[in-house]
Amino acid sequence: MKGRWTDMLWGGRAREKREEAARTRQEAWQEWRIGPGGLWVLAYPSGSAIWFAADGHAGGAQRGRDLLCAAASAIWHTLRATAAELAAEGAGRILCDSLHTGRARLYFLPAEGDARAAERFLAIAAGYRALAEAFPYAPEEA
Repeated sequence: MKGRWTDMLWGGRAREKREEAARTRQEAWQEWRIGPGGLWVLAYPSGSAIWFAADGHAGGAQRGRDLLCAAASAIWHTLRATAAELAAEGAGRILCDSLHTGRARLYFLPAEGDARAAERFLAIAAGYRALAEAFPYAPEEA
């Protein structure tokens, strides 16, 4: 049988398998733009890794007085506390945890076969979704 080894492995369905995997990864992405300035929050919860990233400024008011950014930061601190709690319970480990003005990252590696992290992080992500729905991105107002 000629062709790529993946074609041989999956009986000629390698392209189909790659496209299916890409769709699955794409569907798992969650993205929100918050406020006139468009604070950008990305989440990717999967079985192998969970990560959240936030960049920018919501633009609801000047820096340091923006209640939208304060709300997003409060959700972020909830994420950090949840990650620390999960790590202490042995449900995984934190690979990266940083929060700076205008930029935040959290990478969590769940323990194999442990679904608690994904469940908790998805519940917390609902807070970002609600914030984005209540205060949508509106670049003309920024």
